[in-house]
Amino acid sequence: MNTVLKKFVNESLFDASAALLEHLHIVFNEVTRMPVPFVSLYPQQLTKALQDVLVKVENTYFIGTVDESSLSGHAGTLDAADVTGRASEGKYTGMMVFAVELHPGSTLTRSESAILTRGFNRIASAQPVILFIKQGDELALSTCERSEYTQQWRDGEKLGKVSILRGINCLNPHRGHIDILASIGDKTYPNYEELYKHWMEVFSSDLLTKKFYSELSDWYAWAVQVARFPNDLTTDTDDDKFNHESCIRLITRLIFVWFLKQKHLIPEEFFDERYIKEHFIDEFNPHDRRNLLYNPEESKYYRLILQNLFFAMLNCPIVAEGKDTPNNRRFRGDGQIWGTERSV
Repeated sequence: MNTVLKKFVNESLFDASAALLEHLHIVFNEVTRMPVPFVSLYPQQLTKALQDVLVKVENTYFIGTVDESSLSGHAGTLDAADVTGRASEGKYTGMMVFAVELHPGSTLTRSESAILTRGFNRIASAQPVILFIKQGDELALSTCERSEYTQQWRDGEKLGKVSILRGINCLNPHRGHIDILASIGDKTYPNYEELYKHWMEVFSSDLLTKKFYSELSDWYAWAVQVARFPNDLTTDTDDDKFNHESCIRLITRLIFVWFLKQKHLIPEEFFDERYIKEHFIDEFNPHDRRNLLYNPEESKYYRLILQNLFFAMLNCPIVAEGKDTPNNRRFRGDGQIWGTERSV
């Protein structure tokens, strides 16, 4: 998967999208390898919101379609105008795949990505649409729920919730993103309806949340059996006395720090072992068990980074008591003493 994702940086968007679909065992009918104007695909008048988003789009690709013919091994080449014409009239049965790449330096918010996804879904009145969005070295995949109108006189389908898998770093993808993408292609499907249903299930935030807490619960059940949190370092009789409470504290703090890191609220360098060794702490070695457990006063990483981060910044009021200016949250200098009433 890592090799395929790198193609989105080194190759054309069409070739990279085709490679990803192939890696996911999705056989498609090719439409065109060249960029096409979005307005040539869109059957309606552009809304102001969609126009504002399209300003950031450099190229639009109609990658292809997925239908019973392609999934059965009889993929071919289709004409873009013919497919979109039939799709707008509800005469085409298949899933349509599009891709866009943004202008260099441009980014889309989640709301803008949703607007763009809905725009592509309106190209087809009754066919699901998958959209690849490339911005810089990052990739996003999106789709939109579709359902029948309650009014029988209305043609086509009603657009529902937009599901987006955002922030896939094509050069250094997160393990979670790789797992999600791999689960899309974990088996083959006889028709595009089943494939699209599976795609929606994989993108479901409810499913991802359930999976996350299930794995977290399993990890906790394992950790309380093997973890040790010595209370009295002179004896090992109480090493597992507080395992349940300590493991819960460990999990919540790890999640909190991960959130800070993912949202770029704190510098990445604080968690880069090599950078810390080269710029902050000479001969930094977090794997030294002796310093970690038996000589806490020598834990320079704690005193320099964690103590400053949690106590001097996150656990302090923005404006100090008796002051008018917000300058209380900052890293402290050498020799300053910490109040024992502060805790995390």
